[in-house]
Amino acid sequence: MPRLESLEDRRLLSTLSGYTFTSIDVPGASSTVAAGINDSGEISGQVIGNSGLEQGFLRDNQGNYTFFAFGAVGINDLGQTVGSEVGATSEIPDGYIRDASGSFTVFDVPGASNTSAAGINDLGQVVGFYNRGGAYEAGFLRDSGGGITTIDVPGAYWTSALGINNSGQIVGEYGNAIGYYGYYGFLLSGGVYTTINFPGAAITSLVGINNSGQSAGYYLDASGQRHGFLLSGGTYTTVDVPFTGATGTVAYGINDAGQIVGVYYDANGHNHGFLASPATVLAATPPSWNTTNGGVDYGYTIGSAGLPQATTVDLDWASGTTVNTVIGSPIVSTTTATAQGTYQLHATPSQLGTPPAGATYLLVVADPDNLVSPADPSKVASLALSSLVVTSQPPNIVGLDAIPFVK
Repeated sequence: MPRLESLEDRRLLSTLSGYTFTSIDVPGASSTVAAGINDSGEISGQVIGNSGLEQGFLRDNQGNYTFFAFGAVGINDLGQTVGSEVGATSEIPDGYIRDASGSFTVFDVPGASNTSAAGINDLGQVVGFYNRGGAYEAGFLRDSGGGITTIDVPGAYWTSALGINNSGQIVGEYGNAIGYYGYYGFLLSGGVYTTINFPGAAITSLVGINNSGQSAGYYLDASGQRHGFLLSGGTYTTVDVPFTGATGTVAYGINDAGQIVGVYYDANGHNHGFLASPATVLAATPPSWNTTNGGVDYGYTIGSAGLPQATTVDLDWASGTTVNTVIGSPIVSTTTATAQGTYQLHATPSQLGTPPAGATYLLVVADPDNLVSPADPSKVASLALSSLVVTSQPPNIVGLDAIPFVK
């Protein structure tokens, strides 16, 4: 029998610091909502143009947009997005899954009067909510094969499931009465429902959850103003955008790097998306020749937020200064720490050996698979092989027995 526990007022409070905020406004739109973010930094959302037409969008980590017919909510690391679509002959929404190629799969919960999809994990499991008549709303979990499981918080009048991670932990909101005032967030983990209530809040909603169990949502304070929040390691942290004129903030999605997306409101009632990123997640330290002991010194720096999980730092031969110019397998691949700090590494002459044909640079590539943060120039550092000064000393001072490069 599922049971309901409570975490109300048993958490610490803090204010978000050490983050960089970026406003996201689709050009020509009157409203932009950033709803989900994956580990590559792709953002899913909804936009309303000046004509009043609503569309979904996908924004890559370079700021380029792809638009499609229906508003997007959740996104996973495969680039699949979910949301609700309305057909040409009906105003009743159906859930949908859009894959990275742009193909849609539309589905309904059997017997439901409408279905809305809200979150998707990398296993293709989808969560959302549906209406069973009247004001009675229930959450659902759809497995990758299309099977549906109802999600009902024990004793609740209505339940909405809004986010899911790869461990199957589900977050959402529920209410004990008709209507949407006085509702609470919940976490479903291991068959146990836990109430999440921001201390002192009139309402709380938990919307997104990452693979470290960090979750994002929003609350309504006693004056009626909305605030986003991050729940991490037992601490509630308020998330309010620092932009002039903002009158409220809602946090929706969070990825494994701790990046948060959502929406904020201005004094004219317009919606604007936002991205909040830890100021420094992971950066590569430029390599340098060690002219005393031979080999190459390099390293990496982890920002104040730490890493949600360990990743790797690679030392590579390359024909240029970007990741797509890497030649062959890494010379050395090192598992990172996860705590804040600067870490020094060294490749010996025997590890370096002789550069392959076409190699003109050494590259340090932090987090090459973008496991903990999106692709970013700070994660790559280079050293031109021509920077080596060839003297009367043996060339193998740096471990490159036949290096043809001179300064």
